[in-house]
Formats: sequence, structure tokens, C-alpha cells
Amino acid sequence: MLTTIISLLLAALAQSPADPYYGPIGEGVQTFRITLPSGNTIEGAIRDKDQWVGGEDARSQSVLKIWEDAPWLPERIRSELRGKVTLAEEPRALRKHRLEEGWKDAGYAFLDTPLGKRPFLNTDIELAGSARKMAAEAAGAPPPAKNDGGAAAPQPAETTSPPPGFLRSWGGHFGVIAGAALLAALVLKGMVLKG
Repeated sequence: MLTTIISLLLAALAQSPADPYYGPIGEGVQTFRITLPSGNTIEGAIRDKDQWVGGEDARSQSVLKIWEDAPWLPERIRSELRGKVTLAEEPRALRKHRLEEGWKDAGYAFLDTPLGKRPFLNTDIELAGSARKMAAEAAGAPPPAKNDGGAAAPQPAETTSPPPGFLRSWGGHFGVIAGAALLAALVLKGMVLKG
């Protein structure tokens, strides 16, 4: 059982990109500026038979499987006929600059975590900061604030009920087990009487 769990975790880690900055198209993969038949241009990489291809290998394909290079968006994969699109190789420095701008425009910031730098939405970072601030204020327990009328602000009534007892906590579980045992006994009795 433990080996199955470990192997599943290792498989999941192997499938996740090593660097979330670049997404599923790794840092060393050749990317292209691709002009589509509609006239729109996208940046992406070409994949053939589970291999990233670049240069002349990409240009020799009759059908291109294009992976759009925008890791802040859900994966977008499209197939296009080679004769209908134009490919221009994207230099690595331009790709890095484009990705930096794309992450920033999409509202993300990279923060250091125990697993390395990871992208977080700026709104999530702000919410986490305000949650930390509220937790610090709650830990300090300042005196109740006064409202405009001069009287103390209403406080919620403290309700403390005793913790549930053993039977209340576990009674439902025991009932399910007893029902299953009764059902199993009836099935076995039916099988023995018929046999």
C-alpha cells in the first residue's frame, strides 16, 4: 500500500513542470512566433510524438501540433496544417522577457516557497496579508470599539455548549456497522438455506 502511494506521488511529481515559470514547455525548448491562418499571432512550441521539435524538424512537419506558450493560462493545444502558418523562431531572451510581462499582466507575482519560486495571484497575496493582520489583531484582543452613538458596540452572545458525548459522536458509526453486519447475516442465511 505504501509503495503504491509513493509511486503515485513520484508519478505526479514527474508530470508536473519542474519550473512553473515556464510551464509545460520547459526552459530549453525552442519556441516560435506563429502566424495563424486567421492572421493572429501566438507564441508556442511544436510537439511531435511526445518530443519537442525545433528548427528544420518543425518546418518539415505536414501537420503541426502547437502548444501555446502562456503558462498562466490553461493549456491550449491546436493542430494546424504547415502550409497555412508561418513560423519564426523566438530567441530565448525574448521568450523570458515575454513570459515576465505575461505573468505580470495576468496579475501574478512569484514568491519563494519551500518548493522554490511559485506563482501567486496578487489578489491572493493581498488577502493573505489582510488575514495575517486580522489574526494578529484578534490575538491582541483589543477592547471593543465604540459605535457612533457612544454606547459599546453589540457583541455576539457567547454560547458554550458541552462537547458531545461518546454515544453522540460514535453512535452513527456503530449503527452503520450493526446494519451492515445484519445485512451480511441475512445474505449468508439466505445462501445457506437455499444451498
